[in-house]
Amino acid sequence: MNFPFAQPLLRFLKQTFLVGLVISLTVYAWLRVIFFEVPFSVSEDGSILIKTVLFGWFLISLVKAAWLLILLAGEKIESFRTSKVPEHKHVKPLAIAGTISDTAIMPL
Repeated sequence: MNFPFAQPLLRFLKQTFLVGLVISLTVYAWLRVIFFEVPFSVSEDGSILIKTVLFGWFLISLVKAAWLLILLAGEKIESFRTSKVPEHKHVKPLAIAGTISDTAIMPL
């Protein structure tokens, strides 16, 4: 089954995973350095590592999604501001005629 947003979603997850992995492994390494005297079993250590990586990935995904939403909102606002107002052919002649008629009727 081919989903319409599968490729952009996959690219988004790959990009965020790499950044999240680097950040979470850095945090994990610092925590292991700080708590080097605490004996952890291999299963506890693996569980903590997996949770740290997944949480880091989740946080980076949230930050990037928020950034993309801000960019999208900015593009929508910009396109709304720069949308061309339709020109009316009769506005200029009517404005001139109205100005002339008002000055002709106005008493001195």
